[in-house]
Amino acid sequence: MKLEYRLALNDYLEAAQVTYNSWRFFKFGLWVVSMFIVIGGIFDVIKRPYQLYSYLSLIFGICFIPLLQFVLRRGVIDAWKNPANMMQEPITMDITEEVLSVKTSSVEAQIKWQIYTHFVETPNLFIVYLSSQQYYIFPKRAFSSEEQLSFRELLSRKVRKS
Repeated sequence: MKLEYRLALNDYLEAAQVTYNSWRFFKFGLWVVSMFIVIGGIFDVIKRPYQLYSYLSLIFGICFIPLLQFVLRRGVIDAWKNPANMMQEPITMDITEEVLSVKTSSVEAQIKWQIYTHFVETPNLFIVYLSSQQYYIFPKRAFSSEEQLSFRELLSRKVRKS
């Protein structure tokens, strides 16, 4: 099966969100940090009710998780807008039972299926992971209905589903 496509900004944003959501330990740690900041802010407000710093730490603790999500999303958008990146290059994928061949104007690689750790399917994408932070994005719009079914079956045979 041969695919030719370009990834859109929304493809990258969706893949980044799915990946972020899969980092359970990391997300738990962020919630713990956020709660400590909020609790510290509450104690500060009780101890020093007329100091602005007390209220700022409380507000920062409440906004910590949404702020971090905004920063992560902004990082993807900034990388997308960078003219030196390869995110907007046309991609050619040759998918066989043995390897996944990737070709862009700057990269050419053949990767055996054993290298991939897992995959995730979303309503718009297939995301195939090399590690917890490295992945290939396959937009479903690049496949015909039959090709989507065939690719899903191939992934199920060759890569563990997450």
